[in-house]
Amino acid sequence: MRPTARQCVPGILGVVLAVCFAPERVQAQTAPDLDHFKCYRTTAEPPDVVVGLRDQFDIPGVIPDKTFVRFPVKFCNPVEKTTPDGVVTPIKDINAHLEMFITAPGRLEPTRRVVVRNQFGTQRLLTYGPELLAVPSGKNDQPLPENLDHFKCYRTYGAPKRVVLKLSDQFQRDTTATLLRPIEFCNPVEKTHDTNVTPIKNPKAHLLCYTITPTTFQGDALVRNQFGGGPMPMATADMLCVPSEKLRFSIVTP
Repeated sequence: MRPTARQCVPGILGVVLAVCFAPERVQAQTAPDLDHFKCYRTTAEPPDVVVGLRDQFDIPGVIPDKTFVRFPVKFCNPVEKTTPDGVVTPIKDINAHLEMFITAPGRLEPTRRVVVRNQFGTQRLLTYGPELLAVPSGKNDQPLPENLDHFKCYRTYGAPKRVVLKLSDQFQRDTTATLLRPIEFCNPVEKTHDTNVTPIKNPKAHLLCYTITPTTFQGDALVRNQFGGGPMPMATADMLCVPSEKLRFSIVTP
């Protein structure tokens, strides 16, 4: 039975303190037309910009605090995924790339309980504060993606999956990696930079990002997006972002 506003259940990892759940906000959403993304560690100079971010977790009508965009930590290629039973999910848009930046939000966010569904089943998550902004980007001589949203990514806890996958992207072909635990849940987000507003194109498109067993890589690419561009070093791949449906969410109150 789903907990009501007056019901309590044990907290994370069986902590004795009780955690009460507010009524769930039902938001059944169809499967997004979105690529999988294999994400590589990177580093570069920070853009040091301040943006406004509004996503589906924000209260309608309330102006969100400003968010400071720090330095990039991941660069993500679209990736072809093959599951152990031989099911192949091909790349839809070879130009779809994401550069992920560490952010410093202006206010604390509540913990949320989120239920999602993707190719790995229905999963129950706890999400904490936002920590990444994923920005649509172009790589080398490829054009900027035309139909890819920005994403606001929240630190996430959920049960591990442990599925062995074959992954093929523009840096590495036919690598094997084990899907591990969820680490980031990403909503599409409206971004305001100075007076320029980038609206959400696909409100049903979400990403659930998992840690994967690392695959070693060394290389570089020329990356550009709304924050500028330049050469970026690429290193080990350690995260896979999976298109997901957000079924419902609620705020967890102490």
